[in-house]
Amino acid sequence: LPFRLIARGSNLGVRARTAIPTGTLIRNTHGQSNHAVIIPPKKTPAVPPAGAAALGAAHGAADPPPAGRRGETPAAPGVVRTWRENWLPVRSATGEITSVAVSAEEVTSQKAAEEALERSEAQFRTLAEAIPGMLFITNSRGENSYVNETFAIFSGRPKEKLLGKGWTDLLHPDDRERTWLAWNQAKAEERPYEVEYRWRSHNGDYRWIAARAVKIPAAESEGRDMWVGTCIDVHGTKVAEQELRESEARVRVATEHAEVGFWDVDLVNDVLIW
Repeated sequence: LPFRLIARGSNLGVRARTAIPTGTLIRNTHGQSNHAVIIPPKKTPAVPPAGAAALGAAHGAADPPPAGRRGETPAAPGVVRTWRENWLPVRSATGEITSVAVSAEEVTSQKAAEEALERSEAQFRTLAEAIPGMLFITNSRGENSYVNETFAIFSGRPKEKLLGKGWTDLLHPDDRERTWLAWNQAKAEERPYEVEYRWRSHNGDYRWIAARAVKIPAAESEGRDMWVGTCIDVHGTKVAEQELRESEARVRVATEHAEVGFWDVDLVNDVLIW
Protein backbone atom coordinates (compact mmCIF):
# COMPACT_ATOMS: atom_id res chain seq x y z
CA LEU A 1 0.00 0.00 0.00
CA PRO A 2 2.27 2.85 -1.18
CA PHE A 3 1.60 6.48 -0.39
CA ARG A 4 3.61 9.66 0.08
CA LEU A 5 3.66 12.30 2.81
CA ILE A 6 4.91 15.85 2.85
CA ALA A 7 7.34 16.74 5.62
CA ARG A 8 4.50 17.74 8.01
CA GLY A 9 3.08 14.21 7.90
CA SER A 10 0.07 14.89 5.62
CA ASN A 11 -0.71 12.74 2.59
CA LEU A 12 0.53 14.04 -0.74
CA GLY A 13 -0.70 11.08 -2.79
CA VAL A 14 -2.37 7.73 -2.18
CA ARG A 15 -2.83 4.93 -4.68
CA ALA A 16 -6.09 3.07 -5.10
CA ARG A 17 -4.71 -0.12 -3.57
CA THR A 18 -4.01 1.83 -0.40
CA ALA A 19 -7.55 3.13 -0.05
CA ILE A 20 -9.48 0.02 -1.13
CA PRO A 21 -8.38 -2.41 1.61
CA THR A 22 -8.76 0.24 4.29
CA GLY A 23 -12.26 1.27 3.19
CA THR A 24 -11.34 4.94 2.68
CA LEU A 25 -12.05 7.05 -0.42
CA ILE A 26 -8.93 8.39 -2.14
CA ARG A 27 -10.32 11.94 -2.20
CA ASN A 28 -10.70 11.80 1.58
CA THR A 29 -7.03 10.96 2.17
CA HIS A 30 -5.32 14.05 0.83
CA GLY A 31 -3.96 16.31 3.53
CA GLN A 32 -4.61 13.77 6.27
CA SER A 33 -2.17 11.81 8.37
CA ASN A 34 -1.70 8.40 6.79
CA HIS A 35 -2.98 6.81 9.99
CA ALA A 36 -6.30 8.51 9.48
CA VAL A 37 -6.44 6.26 6.40
CA ILE A 38 -5.04 3.02 7.78
CA ILE A 39 -5.87 3.29 11.46
CA PRO A 40 -8.20 5.80 13.13
CA PRO A 41 -6.21 8.47 15.02
CA LYS A 42 -8.04 7.70 18.28
CA LYS A 43 -6.46 4.24 18.28
CA THR A 44 -2.83 5.29 17.93
CA PRO A 45 -0.58 8.35 17.51
CA ALA A 46 -0.59 9.81 14.01
CA VAL A 47 3.09 9.17 13.32
CA PRO A 48 5.03 6.21 14.80
CA PRO A 49 8.65 6.58 16.00
CA ALA A 50 10.02 5.25 12.70
CA GLY A 51 7.93 7.78 10.80
CA ALA A 52 9.01 10.60 13.05
CA ALA A 53 12.62 9.61 12.47
CA ALA A 54 12.09 9.67 8.71
CA LEU A 55 10.29 13.01 8.80
CA GLY A 56 12.96 14.62 10.94
CA ALA A 57 16.01 12.79 9.63
CA ALA A 58 19.08 14.89 9.07
CA HIS A 59 21.00 14.81 5.81
CA GLY A 60 23.07 11.63 5.58
CA ALA A 61 21.25 9.86 8.42
CA ALA A 62 20.41 6.17 8.05
CA ASP A 63 16.89 5.21 7.02
CA PRO A 64 14.69 4.12 9.96
CA PRO A 65 13.72 0.45 10.45
CA PRO A 66 10.24 -0.85 9.52
CA ALA A 67 7.42 0.10 11.91
CA GLY A 68 4.44 -1.95 13.01
CA ARG A 69 0.91 -0.62 13.59
CA ARG A 70 -2.31 -2.19 14.88
CA GLY A 71 -5.88 -0.97 14.94
CA GLU A 72 -9.25 -0.90 13.20
CA THR A 73 -10.05 0.38 9.69
CA PRO A 74 -13.29 1.64 8.13
CA ALA A 75 -13.33 -1.47 5.92
CA ALA A 76 -13.53 -3.77 8.96
CA PRO A 77 -14.91 -1.94 12.01
CA GLY A 78 -14.25 -3.78 15.24
CA VAL A 79 -11.51 -5.94 13.69
CA VAL A 80 -7.95 -5.26 14.80
CA ARG A 81 -5.58 -5.44 11.84
CA THR A 82 -1.79 -5.32 11.80
CA TRP A 83 0.32 -3.43 9.27
CA ARG A 84 4.06 -3.34 8.58
CA GLU A 85 5.29 0.04 7.35
CA ASN A 86 8.48 1.28 5.75
CA TRP A 87 9.19 5.01 6.02
CA LEU A 88 11.87 6.39 3.72
CA PRO A 89 12.79 10.09 3.45
CA VAL A 90 12.66 11.54 -0.08
CA ARG A 91 15.41 14.09 -0.67
CA SER A 92 15.85 16.83 -3.22
CA ALA A 93 18.96 17.27 -5.36
CA THR A 94 20.43 19.38 -2.55
CA GLY A 95 19.81 16.70 0.07
CA GLU A 96 16.82 18.41 1.68
CA ILE A 97 13.99 16.13 2.81
CA THR A 98 10.90 17.16 0.86
CA SER A 99 8.60 14.26 1.62
CA VAL A 100 8.48 10.73 2.94
CA ALA A 101 7.68 7.64 0.91
CA VAL A 102 5.72 5.09 2.91
CA SER A 103 4.65 1.55 2.08
CA ALA A 104 2.28 -0.45 4.26
CA GLU A 105 1.68 -4.19 4.08
CA GLU A 106 -1.05 -5.96 6.02
CA VAL A 107 0.45 -8.76 8.12
CA THR A 108 -2.54 -9.56 10.33
CA SER A 109 -2.46 -13.32 9.69
CA GLN A 110 1.32 -13.55 10.07
CA LYS A 111 1.19 -11.60 13.32
CA ALA A 112 -1.58 -13.82 14.65
CA ALA A 113 0.48 -16.92 13.83
CA GLU A 114 3.54 -15.44 15.55
CA GLU A 115 1.53 -14.62 18.68
CA ALA A 116 -0.01 -18.10 18.73
CA LEU A 117 3.49 -19.60 18.51
CA GLU A 118 4.73 -17.37 21.32
CA ARG A 119 1.81 -18.44 23.54
CA SER A 120 2.46 -22.09 22.74
CA GLU A 121 6.16 -21.79 23.54
CA ALA A 122 5.38 -19.94 26.78
CA GLN A 123 3.02 -22.74 27.83
CA PHE A 124 5.68 -25.33 26.99
CA ARG A 125 8.33 -23.53 29.03
CA THR A 126 5.96 -23.26 32.00
CA LEU A 127 5.33 -27.00 31.80
CA ALA A 128 9.04 -27.73 31.32
CA GLU A 129 9.98 -25.80 34.46
CA ALA A 130 7.33 -27.68 36.46
CA ILE A 131 8.73 -31.09 35.48
CA PRO A 132 11.01 -32.55 38.20
CA GLY A 133 13.26 -34.22 35.61
CA MET A 134 15.83 -32.69 33.29
CA LEU A 135 14.44 -31.49 29.96
CA PHE A 136 16.18 -29.99 26.94
CA ILE A 137 15.53 -28.80 23.37
CA THR A 138 18.28 -29.35 20.83
CA ASN A 139 18.85 -29.52 17.08
CA SER A 140 20.20 -32.28 14.84
CA ARG A 141 23.75 -31.15 15.63
CA GLY A 142 23.22 -31.66 19.36
CA GLU A 143 23.22 -27.92 20.10
CA ASN A 144 20.88 -27.09 22.96
CA SER A 145 18.60 -24.09 22.57
CA TYR A 146 16.83 -24.63 25.91
CA VAL A 147 17.33 -26.49 29.19
CA ASN A 148 15.03 -26.33 32.20
CA GLU A 149 16.01 -25.28 35.70
CA THR A 150 16.35 -28.88 36.93
CA PHE A 151 18.94 -29.47 34.21
CA ALA A 152 20.97 -26.50 35.42
CA ILE A 153 20.67 -27.42 39.12
CA PHE A 154 21.88 -30.97 38.50
CA SER A 155 24.95 -29.74 36.61
CA GLY A 156 25.70 -26.84 38.91
CA ARG A 157 26.05 -24.56 35.91
CA PRO A 158 23.93 -21.61 34.72
CA LYS A 159 21.59 -22.37 31.85
CA GLU A 160 23.54 -20.31 29.32
CA LYS A 161 26.62 -22.51 29.91
CA LEU A 162 24.59 -25.57 28.88
CA LEU A 163 23.33 -24.14 25.60
CA GLY A 164 24.91 -24.97 22.26
CA LYS A 165 27.35 -27.81 22.90
CA GLY A 166 28.24 -26.55 26.37
CA TRP A 167 26.58 -29.61 27.93
CA THR A 168 29.20 -31.88 26.33
CA ASP A 169 31.90 -30.39 28.56
CA LEU A 170 30.41 -32.44 31.41
CA LEU A 171 30.42 -35.77 29.57
CA HIS A 172 32.78 -38.43 30.90
CA PRO A 173 35.71 -38.67 28.44
CA ASP A 174 35.20 -42.42 28.05
CA ASP A 175 31.54 -41.95 27.05
CA ARG A 176 31.80 -39.14 24.51
CA GLU A 177 32.44 -41.23 21.40
CA ARG A 178 29.67 -43.69 22.29
CA THR A 179 27.22 -40.87 23.02
CA TRP A 180 27.76 -39.18 19.64
CA LEU A 181 27.64 -42.52 17.84
CA ALA A 182 24.19 -43.20 19.34
CA TRP A 183 23.06 -39.70 18.35
CA ASN A 184 24.18 -40.05 14.73
CA GLN A 185 22.60 -43.48 14.44
CA ALA A 186 19.29 -42.16 15.76
CA LYS A 187 19.31 -39.39 13.15
CA ALA A 188 20.28 -41.71 10.31
CA GLU A 189 17.61 -44.27 11.21
CA GLU A 190 15.00 -41.60 12.06
CA ARG A 191 14.22 -43.10 15.43
CA PRO A 192 14.30 -41.82 19.04
CA TYR A 193 17.71 -41.19 20.53
CA GLU A 194 18.43 -43.33 23.59
CA VAL A 195 21.73 -43.66 25.42
CA GLU A 196 23.24 -43.92 28.89
CA TYR A 197 26.36 -41.98 29.78
CA ARG A 198 28.16 -40.53 32.74
CA TRP A 199 27.71 -36.82 33.32
CA ARG A 200 29.44 -34.64 35.89
CA SER A 201 27.03 -33.35 38.53
CA HIS A 202 27.17 -30.19 40.63
CA ASN A 203 29.41 -31.84 43.27
CA GLY A 204 31.98 -32.94 40.69
CA ASP A 205 31.05 -36.64 40.71
CA TYR A 206 30.14 -38.47 37.53
CA ARG A 207 26.67 -39.99 37.62
CA TRP A 208 24.96 -42.27 35.14
CA ILE A 209 22.28 -40.55 33.06
CA ALA A 210 19.67 -42.12 30.77
CA ALA A 211 18.95 -39.66 27.93
CA ARG A 212 16.14 -39.91 25.41
CA ALA A 213 15.11 -37.46 22.68
CA VAL A 214 12.65 -37.42 19.78
CA LYS A 215 12.40 -35.22 16.71
CA ILE A 216 9.40 -32.87 16.55
CA PRO A 217 7.64 -33.39 13.17
CA ALA A 218 5.55 -30.21 13.53
CA ALA A 219 8.70 -28.12 13.91
CA GLU A 220 10.20 -29.75 10.82
CA SER A 221 7.13 -28.85 8.76
CA GLU A 222 7.70 -25.22 9.79
CA GLY A 223 11.32 -25.39 8.67
CA ARG A 224 12.71 -25.67 12.20
CA ASP A 225 15.21 -28.29 13.32
CA MET A 226 14.07 -29.34 16.79
CA TRP A 227 14.42 -32.34 19.09
CA VAL A 228 13.04 -32.48 22.63
CA GLY A 229 14.47 -34.80 25.23
CA THR A 230 14.76 -35.78 28.87
CA CYS A 231 17.59 -36.94 31.11
CA ILE A 232 17.02 -39.21 34.12
CA ASP A 233 19.53 -39.91 36.88
CA VAL A 234 19.89 -43.73 36.92
CA HIS A 235 23.13 -43.81 38.87
CA GLY A 236 21.68 -45.80 41.78
CA THR A 237 20.33 -48.47 39.45
CA LYS A 238 23.58 -48.72 37.48
CA VAL A 239 25.64 -49.04 40.67
CA ALA A 240 23.31 -51.73 42.04
CA GLU A 241 23.53 -53.69 38.78
CA GLN A 242 27.32 -53.49 38.85
CA GLU A 243 27.45 -54.61 42.48
CA LEU A 244 25.18 -57.57 41.68
CA ARG A 245 27.41 -58.65 38.79
CA GLU A 246 30.49 -58.41 40.99
CA SER A 247 28.78 -60.40 43.75
CA GLU A 248 27.78 -63.17 41.36
CA ALA A 249 31.33 -63.31 40.02
CA ARG A 250 32.73 -63.70 43.56
CA VAL A 251 30.29 -66.53 44.28
CA ARG A 252 31.35 -68.36 41.12
CA VAL A 253 35.03 -68.03 41.97
CA ALA A 254 34.47 -69.18 45.57
CA THR A 255 32.40 -72.16 44.42
CA GLU A 256 35.03 -73.28 41.94
CA HIS A 257 37.87 -73.12 44.49
CA ALA A 258 35.98 -74.56 47.46
CA GLU A 259 35.13 -77.73 45.55
CA VAL A 260 31.50 -77.59 46.60
CA GLY A 261 28.45 -77.91 44.45
CA PHE A 262 25.11 -76.11 44.16
CA TRP A 263 21.92 -77.31 42.61
CA ASP A 264 18.40 -76.13 41.91
CA VAL A 265 15.25 -78.21 42.11
CA ASP A 266 12.42 -77.61 39.67
CA LEU A 267 9.48 -78.77 41.78
CA VAL A 268 6.98 -78.35 38.99
CA ASN A 269 8.79 -80.63 36.57
CA ASP A 270 10.60 -82.69 39.23
CA VAL A 271 14.03 -81.83 37.73
CA LEU A 272 17.33 -81.47 39.60
CA ILE A 273 19.73 -78.97 38.00
CA TRP A 274 23.42 -78.99 38.98
